Amino acid sequence: MFISSGNTVMQNKYKYNLNLVDNILGITNSANSQNITEKNKAKLGVAYSHSYTYDGINRLVSANGKAKTASYWLDMTYGIMGE
Repeated sequence: MFISSGNTVMQNKYKYNLNLVDNILGITNSANSQNITEKNKAKLGVAYSHSYTYDGINRLVSANGKAKTASYWLDMTYGIMGE
């Protein structure tokens, strides 16, 4: 909650969805946007949701949401220590 001059400006309402190993599968914020100017043209806060997927060994594979979508690929190789 964000409070300015004794008035509540924004109150987030987060909900988390987890899998059996506590990876976050989704985050939802159901907060309503609030007017922040006298003419009510600018708004602060908005409802949104993000979702996440994981591979078979619980590595994050993708993250999606209203504002952004992100994807990546990481390829690693390992050798014997000391070589």
